[in-house]
Amino acid sequence: LYLTGLFKELPLAILAATIMVSIWKLVDFKPFIETWRYSKADGLAMWVTFFGVVCIDISTGLIIGIISTFILLLWRISRPHIAVIGLVEGTQHFRNISRHEVLTSTNIVSIRIDENLTFLNANTLKEFVIFEVSQHPELHHVVINCSSISNIDASALETLEEINNELKNLKIQMHFTEIKGPVMDRLKQSNLINELSGTVYLTHYQAMHALDAQTFR
Repeated sequence: LYLTGLFKELPLAILAATIMVSIWKLVDFKPFIETWRYSKADGLAMWVTFFGVVCIDISTGLIIGIISTFILLLWRISRPHIAVIGLVEGTQHFRNISRHEVLTSTNIVSIRIDENLTFLNANTLKEFVIFEVSQHPELHHVVINCSSISNIDASALETLEEINNELKNLKIQMHFTEIKGPVMDRLKQSNLINELSGTVYLTHYQAMHALDAQTFR
């Protein structure tokens, strides 16, 4: 209230330096580095927001950060993790064949998609199924584990129907396992379940045992 007049003759550079020295301890780059190591996408969003705030202004920087986070979220959803899974011997658990020693069958391919099915990633699943079918000419069954799927939108439903019809033309049955209740309630209102070439199984082990009891005992 009374002493600011003493500082009015000081150059702005000195005032700026005073402020910088005061707030420097509040600046911590460790979270930026740790986030970048853990997730390149999240780290990129943090750095973009940081430089937007520093180089432009706070409001614009935050808007840029929100937009970049949204774009990265859509990118991640459009590129879901899809794995071919097999049975861990001596158990009823199925794991990624590239990470674990598991039992598989020559005429069955088991697929797990770790994301909700939407218009953003439905074609990715279709391409994955087509690739696996092309790699296994002796294939008779495609089993999709739905344990990580909490929602299937209309576009993804159409894609699943296309996959079912294409596999049916190749005399390959498509099966679903471990569908969550709310998802199953919606699927029952569609034509997919009625036209499904295969069966909907309660558990993945139950499906594999039914389709190849000799391998999956």
